Formats: sequence, structure tokens, C-alpha cells
Amino acid sequence: MVSFWVYFLLLAFGSAFGSFLNVVSLRFNPDEGGLLKDIYGRSHCPHCGRTLRWYELIPLVSFFIQLGKCRSCSAKLTLQYPIVELLSGAIFVLVPYNLLPAHPLLPAPYFFIFTWILVLLALLLMSIIDFHHRIIPDSINVFIAVIGL
Repeated sequence: MVSFWVYFLLLAFGSAFGSFLNVVSLRFNPDEGGLLKDIYGRSHCPHCGRTLRWYELIPLVSFFIQLGKCRSCSAKLTLQYPIVELLSGAIFVLVPYNLLPAHPLLPAPYFFIFTWILVLLALLLMSIIDFHHRIIPDSINVFIAVIGL
């Protein structure tokens, strides 16, 4: 049986990855092409442009501590941030939970866990971009097709 702390770390890591998915989806520009073209640079408030400090970047926790508002301009932040971070964290927890064997001495299908996590994260990113831009980037489809081989 896998420890509670392992799942807690998976949730934390998955939420951090969800934060990265938010950056990729919100900075995606369908006119410029390229999914990862403009992901560099520090995270900032979408309203006032102030660069966020490290403690404002903690997935899930910082959103609720700040009550869903920017610390600088008090503008309301979109619910996309905690929803995507929570879904990504859930993917990182539920996939291993369902695919790891119940007996600790049996070999675990780590390759399948890794593959399922990648596919589900790609589908999550595809859904977010489709929701905002009504477009599904070809690069995500190609990525999923390559993983499917």
C-alpha cells in the first residue's frame, strides 16, 4: 500500500504542473503559432502586470490565501487557476492509485502510469485552449498520437 505522503507529494507536484499548464494555456496565441513560444518570463497579474512573488505562486494555496484576488490591485482572478491545478493534481494522484498494484511486491506498471498522466495532461491542456480560443492546436494532437504509438 502506498503511503499517504506519497499521494500528498503527487498532489503537490501535479498541482505545480497544473500551474504550468495555466501559463501555457493563457499565454497561447493562435495567431503566432507554436504552443510553447511565449512561456518564458515571470508570472504576473493579468490585470495590473505586477510580477508575482514566490509565495504568490504556490499552487492552490496562494489562490485561497489571497481570496482569489491580486495582492496588488485586488482584481478578481479567474477560477481557471485553482480548477486546472486541482484537476492536474487529481490526475497525478488518481492514475497511480488506480494502476499501482495492491500488493507492494508486485512490479508496478510505471510506464503505463507515466503514459496515462501525459495523455490526460495533454487532453486537459487541449480542453483549456479550446475553451478560450475555440481551437485545438495540432501540436497537442500530434503529441497524443506519438504517445499512442
